[in-house]
Amino acid sequence: MADENGETRRQRNARFGIAESPELELPASASHVWGWFWELSSRRHSGPEALTFADIGQWVSLLQIELLPEEVQMLVAMDDQYLRAVREDQTREQQQQARRLAEAGTKELERVKAALEPIRPPAAAKPRARDPQKARVRAALQQMRRGV
Repeated sequence: MADENGETRRQRNARFGIAESPELELPASASHVWGWFWELSSRRHSGPEALTFADIGQWVSLLQIELLPEEVQMLVAMDDQYLRAVREDQTREQQQQARRLAEAGTKELERVKAALEPIRPPAAAKPRARDPQKARVRAALQQMRRGV
């Protein structure tokens, strides 16, 4: 079954380098429940929410199917396993996204720190040459202050 982006689990596994899922060996006596599960699962309201007994009951009522209690238990067990697998996928994807964000954040932080670092003067500055005119003006100012 494809997700909201049109990607199947097999395609997602291949994209993340996960080994192929083993083929499912389903007893012929339970294949109809497997089909029912995917039919119900494709009608989830938003995201990976658990199928409720109300959802199953409405579906059964609309299609006029007679379900045995064991078949309802099988549908609920399949849904539990499906949700567990989806949450594991989401957790893996979230961890990878967090890693990518952290790496990008580290690079960006280094760039910002470098931009904010003050410009340092050269280590050895040359002594400035003294201007003789300024020395004369300074001496004259000192004499005026002393009252000479």
